Amino acid sequence: MAHTKNKEDYLNELSKSFKYYLKKNPLKKRKKIVKKNRNGSVTVENDFTLAYLKKGERVKVELKVTATPEGWKKIEAFALNNPDWFGLEFHSGFARPAVLKISEKNKPRGKQKEIYYFVNEIKIHAAILFAFFKYWCRQPVGKWPDYLEKLKARIKKDGSLEYIFGTQRGMNKPYKLTKYCIEKVYEEGIKASRLQLFEDPFNFLQTYIHANGRAERFAKLFSGKSSQEIADLANTIPALNFIFKALQLY
Repeated sequence: MAHTKNKEDYLNELSKSFKYYLKKNPLKKRKKIVKKNRNGSVTVENDFTLAYLKKGERVKVELKVTATPEGWKKIEAFALNNPDWFGLEFHSGFARPAVLKISEKNKPRGKQKEIYYFVNEIKIHAAILFAFFKYWCRQPVGKWPDYLEKLKARIKKDGSLEYIFGTQRGMNKPYKLTKYCIEKVYEEGIKASRLQLFEDPFNFLQTYIHANGRAERFAKLFSGKSSQEIADLANTIPALNFIFKALQLY
């Protein structure tokens, strides 16, 4: 726990330092990298420095990004206020699709290709659900947001309340809640794909939730936020919004 707390403190301090640096050293518009396009959008072409803190290594990559002026303002404000989330969004929306396209020749084809994308979707949703539920399972149930109260009522109606919220030993509540949601939302797809997701609970926990530090990375989204802010994220984080709407919780 102390290690996790130190890591959170470090990330928070890093974010504060970044904001302080930008206040003292405001970014200057340079003709060399900024171009206004005829349609009103603005293109920025510049080096993006990757700093590997553990290795002390710095690598520069050339990037070219186009957005509307209003879009750029929103991106800047969002990046300053949510540095960790911005990194996750950039990975999910830009870096990952690019890498998948580059390695397309090595990807499975036909039916296997469909399953490949289906499995990856489940991995993302399962990991973020686990991180989300891990936070709420540390809070009194009475403080849970309304949509999670509805989820609990649905679990009770399905006869799974004792399994998930009981006091018996076994898998923890975040895992059980994640498993319940994934099973309900993806039931038809899992059967059609003949995936044996839950035969080995440990395998699902490691392969779908924790592999590559996936759940730990998503947990950063909730660091330093109030309970109300985290409750509201269910409406703004696409994966959570999709799952909870599919379960008809709001």
